[in-house]
Amino acid sequence: MDLRALTLGSKKNFKKEVVEWNGGEFEIRQPTVASRREIFNKSKKGESVDGTYLTVWAVIYCVFNPSTGKLYRDWE
Repeated sequence: MDLRALTLGSKKNFKKEVVEWNGGEFEIRQPTVASRREIFNKSKKGESVDGTYLTVWAVIYCVFNPSTGKLYRDWE
């Protein structure tokens, strides 16, 4: 098998881990390329990246409900 098939043709396997915190279960997933870009763009303050914003946006984009698979930010 060639390198292209091994990388681009491979199944998307992102790291994930279920953690318990404050009486609840949360699934932390590795961000996709698109969500990484969104996290980075929302964390920029002028020409630099604000570490606090980076952390907050990473939580918003990477924390899911393990029961439903939905992002917590998408809950109504």
